Amino acid sequence: MKKKFFAPLMGAVVLGLSAYAGYRTYDAYNGVSESDLLLENAEALAIVEFMGCDCNRSPSRCRVNVGAKGKVKLLGGTILQAGADGYVEFDGEVVCSKGGNTCCTMVECIDIYEKI
Repeated sequence: MKKKFFAPLMGAVVLGLSAYAGYRTYDAYNGVSESDLLLENAEALAIVEFMGCDCNRSPSRCRVNVGAKGKVKLLGGTILQAGADGYVEFDGEVVCSKGGNTCCTMVECIDIYEKI
């Protein structure tokens, strides 16, 4: 009687431990690795290094098509509604070009709004 009870119990324990070990291994490899973050930082530094501080900084307007009743939320929290043509326009884009006397960091329209 003892052997009939022990074998299934041992099988259940082994199965449970295997499932737990498999989940922990999957979870460990599923996270964001440091190398992804390092690549993003290196890219950002390369852009700044490429542009340097001898730039012209030009502010520009963003024009986003969100549909007739669409809205966008700006980085500061302001919500803008589209006009009759389905577009929202706002200031915020910064274009950097060589040949000036200021330091410049580019800002793209996509970085300062989200569609809601």
